[in-house]
Amino acid sequence: MYRLGIIFTIVLGICITGQWSRAEQAYVTDILKITLRTGPSTGNKIIGMLSSGNLVDLLGAEGDWSHIRTRGAGNNAKEGWVLSRYLTSRQPAMIQIDAFQKENTRLKEQMVILQQKLQETDRLNGELTEKLNGTTKALDKMDSDYKELKQGSAEYLKLKEAFAIVESKLKKARQEFGALDESYKKIKYSERNIWFATGAAILLIGIICGIVLGRREKRRKPRYY
Repeated sequence: MYRLGIIFTIVLGICITGQWSRAEQAYVTDILKITLRTGPSTGNKIIGMLSSGNLVDLLGAEGDWSHIRTRGAGNNAKEGWVLSRYLTSRQPAMIQIDAFQKENTRLKEQMVILQQKLQETDRLNGELTEKLNGTTKALDKMDSDYKELKQGSAEYLKLKEAFAIVESKLKKARQEFGALDESYKKIKYSERNIWFATGAAILLIGIICGIVLGRREKRRKPRYY
């Protein structure tokens, strides 16, 4: 008999557990408090009070009453009976409002964070814009310097080419001047020789003329003995 009692208790527990697991859910409707009684009538003992928004599991129904089990941790869960008209399958407005308020608070906090991020993004965007402008100016300066350098290089090449031409002409002119100087020296030397020869010839002619004239004078003089 003892074993049969244990087996019956286990089977009953399994059935009750299965019944709990298949129980529907309901909310206490939008009123302040309702009573939880031991049976489906107002004559049964009150074993607790339920507030609006409490979530309960529906275990069964009898007439205008519903058999429910409250949700609680461990031994805090209670089973009892409440009037069915005070239960609803939808969330009460108070829970919805509370959820909306929490969601609104969360969205406000998120908006504040997003505004801070937006401000930070604007600040970074301003810094990047300033850096971009600076980089653009630097690139423009580099491009201008490059063009000037390119133009200067072209002018330098032209000047170098002109200098090479002038240097070549100068070298040729020096060579021609050297040749002319050499010719001048030769002419000068020849002129000296000519003047020297001319002078010597004139001197020689003078001597010869003197000798000839001297002899003639001697012939003209009378001879006295």
